[in-house]
Amino acid sequence: MNNYQTHKKNYLTIAFFLFASICQAQWKEETYLTDDSVRITYYIKGTGAPMLIIPGGPGYDASYLLSLADTLAKELPSYHNKREPLQFTYIIPDLRGTGKSKIAAGDIERKVNFKNVITDLEQLRKKLGYQHWAVTGHSFGGLLAQYYSCLFPEAIDHMVLLSTPDLNWNWNTNIGLHKISLLTPVELALLDTLQSKMRKGGNIDSLKLAYDRAMLPVYIFQRADTLKIMEILKEVTINMAVFNKMVAELYGNYKFITVNLPAIKMPVMILHGRMDPMGEGVAYENQKLIPHAIISFSNNGHFLWVENSYQVGNAFNAFF
Repeated sequence: MNNYQTHKKNYLTIAFFLFASICQAQWKEETYLTDDSVRITYYIKGTGAPMLIIPGGPGYDASYLLSLADTLAKELPSYHNKREPLQFTYIIPDLRGTGKSKIAAGDIERKVNFKNVITDLEQLRKKLGYQHWAVTGHSFGGLLAQYYSCLFPEAIDHMVLLSTPDLNWNWNTNIGLHKISLLTPVELALLDTLQSKMRKGGNIDSLKLAYDRAMLPVYIFQRADTLKIMEILKEVTINMAVFNKMVAELYGNYKFITVNLPAIKMPVMILHGRMDPMGEGVAYENQKLIPHAIISFSNNGHFLWVENSYQVGNAFNAFF
């Protein structure tokens, strides 16, 4: 074989693996029909053990968390702790009533609740043929992960509570204090205007998204990272009817979660930013209910993986 043929073969080999890598990197959008005829959309990517990632909000769709899975897929293989690098198949759903998992407005009160949302996830696990999976919940999604672990503990082999509030609502007071101390008078005035518009009606979903974006400087450690957070939130949608129903559901399920959570056995990691406006204390409050859980702090705000992907990758690698 001459040099030309050898180089050609090498280039073709490299091109093949690059093409395979690009194909592997693509998210696949899939759907399934629940027992009560709600069509759930979910996104799946990767190879390896399954990891379900539950969106927060509540009421946010899955889009902003695709970047979390992309970050983990990039960071985890770079670690070598006397074993093969970590790889996961990532599954991120639009929870019922959010994103493309549509529910008629008149049916949200009846069809959206903690139990139905988690039952949807159990149906998805069985549909995909997984005996169990790791579950990561971000923000309010961490509260849903806790409920899931109480309702179907055998379905979860590891649980990660990522920037998850505590059940006693200490986080709400802390966020209010951070808002006053971190935002400028102009920014505070904008929030007041948006809140006033929401009280008067109008497009509540759009107004809430505008409010959340205006609050971003409170949720991040470095203001310079605001644009990076805005980028992952640019496609996100919220359903305020779902938001309101799920917040009410949290009150209704408080006793069930607090009674059953201490009995769970799977490994649990509480991954929390020291600069998260909810405060460091919420991590310890969550640990009180799960005494065997480990706490891993990073020097970030609420969107840890965007602000410091290395620390998040390192924490996941050490945990798994």
